[in-house]
Amino acid sequence: PFYAGEKRLLDPRGGIWSTDAGDPSYQIRYWRPGGDTTLVIENRRPPVPVTDQERDSVIAAMIEGLKPRGGANPDWSKIPARKPAVLALFLSEEGELWVETPVPGASRRYDRYARDGVYIGSVESSLPILSGLRPIVVGDVLWAVVTDPLDVPCVVRARIESVEEDGRRAPS
Repeated sequence: PFYAGEKRLLDPRGGIWSTDAGDPSYQIRYWRPGGDTTLVIENRRPPVPVTDQERDSVIAAMIEGLKPRGGANPDWSKIPARKPAVLALFLSEEGELWVETPVPGASRRYDRYARDGVYIGSVESSLPILSGLRPIVVGDVLWAVVTDPLDVPCVVRARIESVEEDGRRAPS
């Protein structure tokens, strides 16, 4: 858990967006099979630590899952102290790269980049978006699978709005 696994995303233009396995930094490459890397995106946000509660919860779940197999004794010290900087990658319908990054608490944050790697901005949501199911973004609308208070999955549609630094809605 919390290991920085490789993330890969096929681009309709024939390239691949990817991170390196084991690299917890925020570095994403755009490359073509058999070719060179043509773009590198880097962000130097401070790392998000794994909380004691998250670590304990994962260990408890792993112990429970290992019981049917005879209760192996993993080396818990190998659980990373910080979360990987890149959790997921997906493209909007317009071809923007969306990068999910960890944030403390239950919210989700996505950094948006134009096709040429220029940073557009970040989108943050408190919706309980399910991990593993990529949201769909068309223009300023996001569709995602979330769980309701009874843990029932459902699809939501949310409008993406700009806000000023003081939290007020930005003029459109």
